[in-house]
This record gives sequence, structure tokens and C-alpha cells, in this order.
Amino acid sequence: MEYSEFKTLLSDVSIENSINLRVLEHFVETFERLGLEAKLKYFYPKGIYRDENMELFFFCENQTIIVQFSDGEFSFLTIKNNRIKELELIVSSGFTIQRKLFLSVEGIGNPIKLDSSTDTESSHSRDLAESIDEIYQYLFNASTL
Repeated sequence: MEYSEFKTLLSDVSIENSINLRVLEHFVETFERLGLEAKLKYFYPKGIYRDENMELFFFCENQTIIVQFSDGEFSFLTIKNNRIKELELIVSSGFTIQRKLFLSVEGIGNPIKLDSSTDTESSHSRDLAESIDEIYQYLFNASTL
């Protein structure tokens, strides 16, 4: 899923993820006001269409931004991409396409996990699997691993 598509689905995301629509709209306004959309290379909506906490991952040229929503607010965590020390891509073969990507980041205890089968409902998992492939390729080529 592209970020531009995500912005058109705010009402659906609000209902499915139990996040106030105004909070999502304010997030989009803030993201644009900060000029972050222009730096965006890849977008990954972890937890979208799941009745759980949603995190938005924005992979930019020199940093990764993770946006978390909680209790009517949102926060930005910015990680410099040169702090990513290890990437692990797991590809499951079989009837369904499934990808898992683990990012080990200096200063963060547990690896960040992106999982195409558990990060969304089944009808969107193929899109997330393709996004994980693109993110892995981008970080692999852009990093100093």
C-alpha cells in the first residue's frame, strides 16, 4: 500500500483500528506540514485493518520514522538508517505469499518485526509482502551492513 492510498482510506482505518478520525487527519496534516512526505521512499502500515495498535513505518533516504497512535495522540520515533545493524528476511513458500522482515537497530533491544500475514487482514497480506520485499531491497542497498 502506498501512503497516498492510505490517506484516502482514513475513515475505514479509523473504524477498523479504533482510532479517532480527527487524530488520523491531524497526523496527515502534521506529516505534510513537517515536509516528511517529500522524503518518503517506502511506506508500511503495520496493524492496518486489525483491531489493535497500528504503527506506520516511513522509510526515508537517511532515516526511518515510526508513528504510533495511543489515547488520542500520536508520536514520531526517528531512527537513523545507519543504526540498522542487521536485516533478516524470511520468505515462506507455499500457497500464500508471506514475508517477515526483522530489523535489528542499535539502541533498541528487540528487533523490529514486519510480518505480512499478521500485520493486516488476509486480503491485504499480499500487498504487504510486496512492500516488505521492496523495503528489504531498499535498506540492503542503502545501508552499511
